[in-house]
Amino acid sequence: GKPFDLVCGSLLLRAVFATIPAHDKQTLLMAVPRTSLDDDRRFMVQTMLVVLFGSVLVAALVARSLSRGLARGQEAIATVARKVASGDLSARVGTEASGSETEQLGHDIDEMIRQLAGLVESQERFVANAAHELRSPITALYGELQLATRRERSTAEYKEIIEHALESTRHLKSLAQDLLATAKIQHRQRDKVRFDEIF
Repeated sequence: GKPFDLVCGSLLLRAVFATIPAHDKQTLLMAVPRTSLDDDRRFMVQTMLVVLFGSVLVAALVARSLSRGLARGQEAIATVARKVASGDLSARVGTEASGSETEQLGHDIDEMIRQLAGLVESQERFVANAAHELRSPITALYGELQLATRRERSTAEYKEIIEHALESTRHLKSLAQDLLATAKIQHRQRDKVRFDEIF
């Protein structure tokens, strides 16, 4: 029952001994040429090699496509980060980042940039308002003190000029307290912006 190879002349055969059911003591030698078996084996090996190389090629193409997609999303995020670092707070990742995790990271970074832009805008507005509010009393105080030094004056005139200067300084002090209170309010609002909640 176990197959074996044998040569008959120049022909290579695959043979097996089989018992004859009606004659237990007699066996029959059955053999076929190996050419068809070798052809089948060669075909199977070639087919398996083609399938193997095809699978490797498809896997490599899929991996390359995925890695390029991830790299493109990360490069888009890195580009926006460099723009923001250079002062462009209008830069956004938007839909340039593809892939669920990279896309979510892009949305989170866009939200962080929006909040950062809001903070910078409120700080610029605060500085502009402070400069505008302080200009008038400082100008008045400077003018009054300059007027006092132009010529000799009587004690009453000096007293009047000093009272006007004190009034301007009181106004400056009040403005400084208002600006300080505004800065504290803005600081508390900024503390409410938790960037770690974005991520």
